[in-house]
Amino acid sequence: VTQVNAAYSPGRRAGYYIRSYGSGFSDDAWRRKTYVIQPNSKINRTYRILFYPIYPKVKKGSVIYTVIKPEKIKANKKKDGEPFDSNKFVEKLTTKITGLATLYILLKQVK
Repeated sequence: VTQVNAAYSPGRRAGYYIRSYGSGFSDDAWRRKTYVIQPNSKINRTYRILFYPIYPKVKKGSVIYTVIKPEKIKANKKKDGEPFDSNKFVEKLTTKITGLATLYILLKQVK
């Protein structure tokens, strides 16, 4: 969490303060979730027109927040360098072929 105090410039939006006084948006910043809490506790959120974000206007005494994107978790993917396990492959293949053969025999007997 980084906090930066900046001089108030009338009529400016949150994006201006983030780019001018902060270090800009980071790569993992969720830009469209940026919001401003006004001194009267009103929350103004970023909205979009087509593909362009419209950041909320900032009043004197406001606080600007940017949200960080959650990390994506990749499930059940093979790790790089993991060797190919031929025993597991043959086991799975045999199980599937046996299941299909059993289904074929059952369907043939029903007719």
